[in-house]
Amino acid sequence: MSDIIQLDKSIIVACDVDLHERGPNGEASFEDIVKATADVPGIGGYKLGAVSGEEGWKQWVRVARDYTGKTLIHDGQKWGNDIPDTGTVIIGALKRSGVDAVILFPFSSPIVQYEWTKSAQDSGIGVIVGSKMTHNRQLDGDFSNPAGKDYTAIFKELVGYDISGYIREDAPEDMYLLAAKMGVVNFVAPGNKPDDVRQLREFLESQGISPIFYAPGFVAQGGVISDAAKVAGPRFHAIVGRGIYGAKDIRVAAQEMTSQLFG
Repeated sequence: MSDIIQLDKSIIVACDVDLHERGPNGEASFEDIVKATADVPGIGGYKLGAVSGEEGWKQWVRVARDYTGKTLIHDGQKWGNDIPDTGTVIIGALKRSGVDAVILFPFSSPIVQYEWTKSAQDSGIGVIVGSKMTHNRQLDGDFSNPAGKDYTAIFKELVGYDISGYIREDAPEDMYLLAAKMGVVNFVAPGNKPDDVRQLREFLESQGISPIFYAPGFVAQGGVISDAAKVAGPRFHAIVGRGIYGAKDIRVAAQEMTSQLFG
Protein backbone atom coordinates (compact mmCIF):
# COMPACT_ATOMS: atom_id res chain seq x y z
CA MET A 1 0.00 0.00 0.00
CA SER A 2 2.31 2.78 -1.24
CA ASP A 3 -0.30 5.47 -1.93
CA ILE A 4 -1.48 6.05 1.63
CA ILE A 5 -2.40 9.62 0.61
CA GLN A 6 -3.83 10.16 -2.85
CA LEU A 7 -2.37 13.66 -3.23
CA ASP A 8 1.30 14.20 -4.09
CA LYS A 9 1.54 16.98 -1.50
CA SER A 10 -0.80 17.61 1.40
CA ILE A 11 -1.26 18.65 4.99
CA ILE A 12 -1.97 15.89 7.51
CA VAL A 13 -3.72 17.32 10.56
CA ALA A 14 -2.23 15.90 13.77
CA CYS A 15 -5.25 15.53 16.04
CA ASP A 16 -3.73 15.33 19.52
CA VAL A 17 -7.02 16.47 20.99
CA ASP A 18 -10.19 15.17 22.63
CA LEU A 19 -12.72 13.36 20.49
CA HIS A 20 -15.68 15.68 21.19
CA GLU A 21 -14.68 18.30 23.79
CA ARG A 22 -12.63 21.45 23.32
CA GLY A 23 -9.30 21.55 25.15
CA PRO A 24 -8.42 23.63 28.25
CA ASN A 25 -6.86 26.35 26.11
CA GLY A 26 -9.67 26.37 23.57
CA GLU A 27 -8.17 23.74 21.25
CA ALA A 28 -10.67 22.34 18.79
CA SER A 29 -11.99 18.81 19.26
CA PHE A 30 -11.37 16.08 16.70
CA GLU A 31 -14.93 16.39 15.46
CA ASP A 32 -14.54 20.18 15.11
CA ILE A 33 -11.31 19.71 13.13
CA VAL A 34 -12.67 17.17 10.68
CA LYS A 35 -15.95 19.02 10.18
CA ALA A 36 -14.15 22.30 9.40
CA THR A 37 -11.37 20.96 7.19
CA ALA A 38 -12.67 17.86 5.41
CA ASP A 39 -13.38 19.73 2.18
CA VAL A 40 -10.30 21.98 2.23
CA PRO A 41 -8.20 21.24 -0.88
CA GLY A 42 -4.78 20.00 0.16
CA ILE A 43 -5.86 18.32 3.39
CA GLY A 44 -4.75 14.75 2.79
CA GLY A 45 -5.82 13.07 6.02
CA TYR A 46 -5.77 13.05 9.78
CA LYS A 47 -3.27 11.67 12.27
CA LEU A 48 -5.08 10.21 15.26
CA GLY A 49 -3.57 10.71 18.70
CA ALA A 50 -2.39 8.04 21.07
CA VAL A 51 -5.86 6.86 22.05
CA SER A 52 -5.83 3.23 23.10
CA GLY A 53 -7.87 0.14 22.44
CA GLU A 54 -9.93 -1.15 19.58
CA GLU A 55 -13.22 0.33 20.79
CA GLY A 56 -11.58 3.72 21.27
CA TRP A 57 -10.15 3.73 17.76
CA LYS A 58 -13.51 2.73 16.34
CA GLN A 59 -15.12 5.79 17.91
CA TRP A 60 -12.61 8.11 16.24
CA VAL A 61 -13.09 6.38 12.90
CA ARG A 62 -16.88 6.66 13.15
CA VAL A 63 -16.69 10.39 13.86
CA ALA A 64 -14.29 10.96 10.96
CA ARG A 65 -16.40 8.94 8.53
CA ASP A 66 -19.42 11.14 9.25
CA TYR A 67 -17.57 13.91 7.40
CA THR A 68 -14.82 12.47 5.20
CA GLY A 69 -13.32 9.43 3.53
CA LYS A 70 -9.79 10.84 3.78
CA THR A 71 -6.93 8.78 5.15
CA LEU A 72 -6.77 8.12 8.90
CA ILE A 73 -3.27 7.48 10.26
CA HIS A 74 -2.69 6.16 13.76
CA ASP A 75 0.32 7.41 15.64
CA GLY A 76 0.83 5.43 18.83
CA GLN A 77 3.75 7.75 19.68
CA LYS A 78 6.72 5.55 18.87
CA TRP A 79 5.05 2.22 18.25
CA GLY A 80 7.23 -0.63 17.07
CA ASN A 81 9.42 -0.97 20.15
CA ASP A 82 7.77 -3.70 22.19
CA ILE A 83 8.57 -7.41 21.77
CA PRO A 84 7.97 -8.88 18.30
CA ASP A 85 4.89 -10.92 19.24
CA THR A 86 2.76 -7.98 20.35
CA GLY A 87 2.74 -6.42 16.89
CA THR A 88 0.27 -8.92 15.47
CA VAL A 89 -2.23 -8.42 18.29
CA ILE A 90 -2.08 -4.62 18.33
CA ILE A 91 -2.04 -4.20 14.56
CA GLY A 92 -4.96 -6.62 14.28
CA ALA A 93 -7.05 -4.47 16.61
CA LEU A 94 -6.09 -1.37 14.68
CA LYS A 95 -7.11 -2.97 11.39
CA ARG A 96 -10.52 -3.97 12.77
CA SER A 97 -11.11 -0.40 13.88
CA GLY A 98 -10.95 0.89 10.32
CA VAL A 99 -7.73 2.94 10.53
CA ASP A 100 -5.88 3.15 7.20
CA ALA A 101 -2.21 3.42 8.19
CA VAL A 102 0.17 3.27 11.14
CA ILE A 103 3.37 5.12 12.03
CA LEU A 104 6.23 3.04 13.45
CA PHE A 105 9.43 4.29 15.10
CA PRO A 106 11.29 0.98 15.66
CA PHE A 107 14.15 2.04 17.93
CA SER A 108 14.45 -1.13 20.00
CA SER A 109 15.49 -3.81 17.50
CA PRO A 110 15.63 -4.71 13.79
CA ILE A 111 13.76 -7.93 14.65
CA VAL A 112 10.95 -5.94 16.22
CA GLN A 113 10.93 -3.61 13.23
CA TYR A 114 10.66 -6.53 10.84
CA GLU A 115 7.85 -8.28 12.72
CA TRP A 116 5.74 -5.17 13.37
CA THR A 117 6.16 -4.03 9.77
CA LYS A 118 5.23 -7.46 8.43
CA SER A 119 2.18 -7.61 10.71
CA ALA A 120 0.96 -4.30 9.32
CA GLN A 121 1.68 -5.29 5.73
CA ASP A 122 -0.05 -8.65 6.13
CA SER A 123 -3.11 -6.89 7.55
CA GLY A 124 -3.30 -4.45 4.66
CA ILE A 125 -2.58 -1.37 6.78
CA GLY A 126 -0.26 1.22 5.28
CA VAL A 127 3.14 1.51 6.97
CA ILE A 128 4.99 4.77 7.60
CA VAL A 129 8.42 4.37 9.23
CA GLY A 130 10.30 7.05 11.11
CA SER A 131 13.61 7.25 12.90
CA LYS A 132 15.04 10.76 13.07
CA MET A 133 13.00 13.03 15.31
CA THR A 134 12.44 16.76 15.73
CA HIS A 135 14.01 17.27 19.17
CA ASN A 136 17.58 17.70 20.37
CA ARG A 137 19.89 14.93 21.59
CA GLN A 138 18.28 11.91 20.01
CA LEU A 139 21.50 10.59 18.47
CA ASP A 140 24.88 9.77 20.00
CA GLY A 141 27.25 12.71 19.77
CA ASP A 142 24.51 15.35 19.74
CA PHE A 143 25.03 17.71 22.69
CA SER A 144 22.83 20.50 21.32
CA ASN A 145 20.28 22.36 23.44
CA PRO A 146 16.93 23.82 22.43
CA ALA A 147 16.50 27.57 22.65
CA GLY A 148 15.95 28.77 26.18
CA LYS A 149 17.08 25.73 28.16
CA ASP A 150 20.59 24.61 29.07
CA TYR A 151 20.52 20.83 29.43
CA THR A 152 24.31 20.75 29.56
CA ALA A 153 24.18 22.45 32.95
CA ILE A 154 21.21 20.35 34.09
CA PHE A 155 22.88 17.01 33.29
CA LYS A 156 26.23 18.05 34.73
CA GLU A 157 24.55 18.97 37.99
CA LEU A 158 22.54 15.73 38.13
CA VAL A 159 25.11 13.13 37.06
CA GLY A 160 28.40 15.02 36.91
CA TYR A 161 28.82 15.11 33.12
CA ASP A 162 26.94 16.03 29.97
CA ILE A 163 24.86 13.38 28.15
CA SER A 164 24.37 13.07 24.38
CA GLY A 165 21.71 11.10 22.50
CA TYR A 166 21.10 7.45 23.34
CA ILE A 167 20.87 6.10 19.77
CA ARG A 168 23.95 5.52 17.63
CA GLU A 169 24.46 8.10 14.92
CA ASP A 170 24.08 5.78 11.93
CA ALA A 171 21.10 3.80 13.28
CA PRO A 172 18.46 5.86 11.42
CA GLU A 173 19.90 4.86 8.05
CA ASP A 174 19.68 1.18 9.02
CA MET A 175 16.05 1.58 10.10
CA TYR A 176 15.07 3.38 6.91
CA LEU A 177 16.96 0.94 4.71
CA LEU A 178 15.42 -2.16 6.32
CA ALA A 179 11.99 -0.58 5.90
CA ALA A 180 12.69 0.19 2.25
CA LYS A 181 13.90 -3.35 1.54
CA MET A 182 10.59 -4.61 3.00
CA GLY A 183 8.72 -2.51 0.47
CA VAL A 184 8.00 0.54 2.62
CA VAL A 185 8.17 3.83 0.68
CA ASN A 186 6.52 6.12 3.25
CA PHE A 187 8.87 7.70 5.77
CA VAL A 188 8.72 10.21 8.62
CA ALA A 189 11.41 12.91 8.63
CA PRO A 190 11.88 15.94 10.93
CA GLY A 191 10.36 18.89 9.12
CA ASN A 192 12.16 21.44 11.29
CA LYS A 193 15.49 20.00 10.11
CA PRO A 194 15.49 20.44 6.29
CA ASP A 195 19.09 19.25 5.98
CA ASP A 196 18.10 15.93 7.55
CA VAL A 197 15.18 15.61 5.13
CA ARG A 198 17.46 16.31 2.17
CA GLN A 199 20.10 13.84 3.39
CA LEU A 200 17.52 11.14 3.97
CA ARG A 201 16.05 11.65 0.52
CA GLU A 202 19.51 11.41 -1.07
CA PHE A 203 20.31 8.26 0.92
CA LEU A 204 17.07 6.49 -0.06
CA GLU A 205 17.33 7.54 -3.70
CA SER A 206 20.89 6.15 -3.76
CA GLN A 207 19.32 2.81 -2.79
CA GLY A 208 16.86 2.98 -5.69
CA ILE A 209 13.93 4.12 -3.51
CA SER A 210 11.55 6.94 -4.44
CA PRO A 211 10.50 8.06 -0.95
CA ILE A 212 7.26 9.68 0.16
CA PHE A 213 7.90 11.91 3.16
CA TYR A 214 5.70 12.75 6.14
CA ALA A 215 7.17 15.53 8.24
CA PRO A 216 6.21 16.99 11.66
CA GLY A 217 7.95 19.85 13.44
CA PHE A 218 6.23 22.90 11.99
CA VAL A 219 4.84 26.11 13.51
CA ALA A 220 5.19 25.41 17.27
CA GLN A 221 8.50 23.55 16.72
CA GLY A 222 9.92 26.17 14.38
CA GLY A 223 9.84 24.39 11.04
CA VAL A 224 8.72 26.10 7.83
CA ILE A 225 6.56 23.95 5.56
CA SER A 226 7.84 25.46 2.33
CA ASP A 227 11.49 24.88 3.34
CA ALA A 228 10.93 21.18 3.95
CA ALA A 229 8.77 20.80 0.85
CA LYS A 230 11.57 22.14 -1.36
CA VAL A 231 14.04 19.43 -0.29
CA ALA A 232 11.67 16.48 0.22
CA GLY A 233 10.99 15.75 -3.42
CA PRO A 234 7.73 15.41 -5.35
CA ARG A 235 5.78 13.46 -2.70
CA PHE A 236 5.53 15.30 0.61
CA HIS A 237 3.00 15.54 3.44
CA ALA A 238 3.45 18.05 6.25
CA ILE A 239 2.03 17.00 9.61
CA VAL A 240 0.62 20.01 11.44
CA GLY A 241 -1.10 19.92 14.84
CA ARG A 242 -1.20 22.97 17.09
CA GLY A 243 -0.89 25.35 14.14
CA ILE A 244 -4.34 24.18 13.06
CA TYR A 245 -6.26 22.86 16.08
CA GLY A 246 -5.04 25.72 18.28
CA ALA A 247 -6.04 28.43 15.80
CA LYS A 248 -9.04 30.72 16.31
CA ASP A 249 -10.32 29.72 12.87
CA ILE A 250 -9.11 26.21 12.08
CA ARG A 251 -10.44 26.28 8.51
CA VAL A 252 -8.51 29.45 7.68
CA ALA A 253 -5.41 28.01 9.37
CA ALA A 254 -5.70 24.80 7.33
CA GLN A 255 -6.00 26.81 4.12
CA GLU A 256 -2.92 28.86 5.05
CA MET A 257 -0.90 25.70 5.76
CA THR A 258 -1.84 24.07 2.46
CA SER A 259 -0.81 27.22 0.58
CA GLN A 260 2.75 26.76 1.84
CA LEU A 261 3.16 23.35 0.20
CA PHE A 262 3.95 24.91 -3.15
CA GLY A 263 5.56 28.14 -1.93
